[in-house]
Amino acid sequence: MEEIQSEAREAFITTIEDMASSIIVLQSKKIRSLLRCIAYYDELRAVVDRARAGFEFDVVASASLIHTQSGWTFKMPSQNKNAVAFVLALFVEVDAGRLDFVDFVSQFFPSRDVAKSFSTFCENVIKPFKFAFLTMLDEIGTENPEQVAEREREIDFVSGGLAKQTAYYVAKMREAVKLSKQSDETKLELICMLDGLDSALMACDSLMIKAVWLGVSFRLKSYNLCDREISEVQKLIKMFLLTDKS
Repeated sequence: MEEIQSEAREAFITTIEDMASSIIVLQSKKIRSLLRCIAYYDELRAVVDRARAGFEFDVVASASLIHTQSGWTFKMPSQNKNAVAFVLALFVEVDAGRLDFVDFVSQFFPSRDVAKSFSTFCENVIKPFKFAFLTMLDEIGTENPEQVAEREREIDFVSGGLAKQTAYYVAKMREAVKLSKQSDETKLELICMLDGLDSALMACDSLMIKAVWLGVSFRLKSYNLCDREISEVQKLIKMFLLTDKS
């Protein structure tokens, strides 16, 4: 793959390498700098848009955040688009204050020395994330206008109003899960699925929304959780997407 040299590419490389060379306690600031860098350049935002199209957070999370008898392990998604979307979703959670970066690294890359844990994180997450992002950036840079137009026609977008109107109910579902008597493992699974629903709604991809919602609603019902919220969200989805009752 030919590398497409640009200011955006160099800015991304500089920022991501600065993350890897910094100490762990500075990573919250470094993550914010990376997200700002991506938001600033059209070329970098195009990579994020491509990665998020069809991305199902709950599916990827269940395959990447693995619980074993000895604890939690992290497995980087093998597909470039999933690797980019998933790692960025984690970074957004850190930047929003919903995920403690040091705790996450210590939990999934355990070591007696937190600096060693971070070094392992860089090798297993930052390095492949950088490769996946740059690969997608170069792929987009070599596409002709006809290819771009054809790809855009493949996605059936829905109004962003659906995400706004369902936000309250999704938040209530997340709260109900946290307060439920389910096991920690089950709670994590359900929260990950709700995060995936959030991602689908924000992406405004109608096919992804329907697919993720089907899984989320089924799992919540199986635990007798959130009947009212499920009903309200289902009404909104049917109104915006004109779907048949599932």
